[in-house]
Amino acid sequence: MVAVKNLRQINLNTLPVLREILRQGSITKAAAVLNITPPALSNTLRLMRGYFGDDLIVRNGRDMVLTPRARKLLLGLETALSSIEDALFETHFDALVSQEKFHIAMTDHSMALLSAPLTLLLASEAPLVEISFTAISRTIVADFNSGKIDMVLTPRAQLGYGHFDEKALSTIQTETLCFEPMVCIGRADDAELTAGISLEKYLQRPHVGYYQNSEPHTSIEQVQLFALGLKQNNRLLISSYMQLPHLVAETGCLAIVPRSIAVHASRYLPIQMAEPPLNFPEFELAMVWHENNEAKHSMAWLRSILQRCLAQTNLDHDLKLTFPD
Repeated sequence: MVAVKNLRQINLNTLPVLREILRQGSITKAAAVLNITPPALSNTLRLMRGYFGDDLIVRNGRDMVLTPRARKLLLGLETALSSIEDALFETHFDALVSQEKFHIAMTDHSMALLSAPLTLLLASEAPLVEISFTAISRTIVADFNSGKIDMVLTPRAQLGYGHFDEKALSTIQTETLCFEPMVCIGRADDAELTAGISLEKYLQRPHVGYYQNSEPHTSIEQVQLFALGLKQNNRLLISSYMQLPHLVAETGCLAIVPRSIAVHASRYLPIQMAEPPLNFPEFELAMVWHENNEAKHSMAWLRSILQRCLAQTNLDHDLKLTFPD
């Protein structure tokens, strides 16, 4: 079939179906969402390949991936069909009655920060909405592109490293959720830290630290040390912020963490926090969503409720969070 050049040559009823096939990147997954048999969707995909003169979905090793033409097509379909749905059905997101499910990938730090206030807000404002938190995994880009993950919460300094490479960055939208200072934590009986530790002693002391995906450059702490030409005594690096206070309390090591972690952990662990003897950039937590979701009212609501969660947390617990203007 020759690629179409005119909209009238396409059966418009197939466009929402094609959008879901491209969202999922899989005939089987799209069939489950649409409640249509896989053979029927395979036939639709065959017709669409003919319409557009492009394979749209191709195999890459064990995975099925969208072609560049398909990625561009999906973005256009999301924008156009969302606008049509809004115009025809006056669709809007009503959190009080919505039964939508959202999936957000994040670090354990963000889970600890958001879980309680979000649960309380959902109870009063969106009682039927379900939000799932999941850890950031190595499949995050594929899950993000397919719509399996709606949003990622990540330190902005880590965008461009690890999972979000330059190619993935070209398909995302971001907004800062909050800023907070980085602080040094040590055991409560650490007299040297209480008195004000020197930089020389600080670097000599054993440290436990955070980094993600076995890549030191995905740590704010390690990047800053490298930039300043400094080397500290790293005893253990792990990909869990929330485990660091436990390690500090049990081993006497020092750690650098976002202030909210120190405040939270000091309620039940014998630790103290202090200003580190060198300056670290603020921890900037960013919301990341796919450009395909930019026009969705539900995503605007999701961003809004996450922002209000942290504003409420800051008032209740004095975490010294600051927010973008």
